[in-house]
Amino acid sequence: MHTIDEGKKLARDLIDLGERLGMSVECAMTYGASPVGRTIGPAVEVREALKVLETMQGPNSLIEKSTALAGILLEMGGAAPRGGGKTNGSGNAALRQSFAETQRDNRSTGRRSENITYRHKTGRA
Repeated sequence: MHTIDEGKKLARDLIDLGERLGMSVECAMTYGASPVGRTIGPAVEVREALKVLETMQGPNSLIEKSTALAGILLEMGGAAPRGGGKTNGSGNAALRQSFAETQRDNRSTGRRSENITYRHKTGRA
């Protein structure tokens, strides 16, 4: 997206589509014109973000973006109370604990993240 208004329109369209499909959808608008980590490519970028969430070590911009998005996902999945997934970029203890517990539960049950049912929906973007 080139403008904030374009991003908001896309977010509204995705939320509307999700509602028509019976899905809860949340959209997060982030700045994406420059890299935030040290890797290039979807798979290695995801691995880098997961490592940051587990260790809270890495570029500050990646820590901030990863923890913010992970917080949204934890809230949507019910692993954190509404507002409980927010961090100040330093990776607060509650977020780290929720993330670690979710990861541990998924590993022990063999459940993959795409099988998590999202049940929280925000208003329009």
